[in-house]
Amino acid sequence: MEGEKKVMGIPELIHFNTLAITGSLFAAIIGFKLWKDEAGWDNLPLSLFLLGLALALLVTSADFFIRGAKGLAQRAGIPEVVIGLTIVSIGTSLPEILVTSTAAIDSAANPDIADFAIGGIFGSILVQITLILGIVVLCRGMKIRPSWLKRDGLIMLFSLLLLSVFIYTGNDLTRIEGLILILIYSLYISWLLLHRKEIREDELSGKSIEIEATGSNWSTAAYLVMITVGLSFAVFAANHLVLIASDLAVSMNVPHSVVGTTISGFGTSLPELTIALMAA
Repeated sequence: MEGEKKVMGIPELIHFNTLAITGSLFAAIIGFKLWKDEAGWDNLPLSLFLLGLALALLVTSADFFIRGAKGLAQRAGIPEVVIGLTIVSIGTSLPEILVTSTAAIDSAANPDIADFAIGGIFGSILVQITLILGIVVLCRGMKIRPSWLKRDGLIMLFSLLLLSVFIYTGNDLTRIEGLILILIYSLYISWLLLHRKEIREDELSGKSIEIEATGSNWSTAAYLVMITVGLSFAVFAANHLVLIASDLAVSMNVPHSVVGTTISGFGTSLPELTIALMAA
């Protein structure tokens, strides 16, 4: 039928620019890492270059994963508001989740890595509520709905304060405290889903911009490949990001927390910056 979108499959996906860029970054990291190890080079410019490659791969692979997950959800008929509240929100946080999880696992062998993980979390939050929000507001002024501030702003403030209390009271985070944080997020998402109709009506009452809801034009198999490849590359990139950042911190005699707060915090927030600028 004329005007109907062509459904593209895996052959077209192979020539997709995002996949090509992601694959090139993956190959570049492998190649330069092998070259560095064989040559025995341990200089700052090369480490910074590898760190940049890892950050770029993390961002592009996370975007690839989001494309696949969102498209698959649309094909399954899941409402757009649910996609936005779950897949897109969690997907854009995938870099932080993977980097922090990897750092937490590695902290058993190297306790300093824990500082990198916590620094990355606070750094990402700081970047998002200062730099990213500032850039978006500079591009286009924003009108904040009181309902958004009461709903999302208060829960964000409460969660951040609770995390700070957990850290400062015991100088560590226990599994129970981790479960409490997960429970808070689960309750928040559950509340949003239960009240999605009211939230949608509130958003549609003004000139708010919604997440793009265009029909998907990739096959189900292609979306599954996007999810698998995107997640695999993201895990690989997160692991190398932690390793490179740790080596960089040691060589520069800089605390791991500083590297996490600055480089990792900014780098893992790039998906949010991209989506925010697109929405603006």
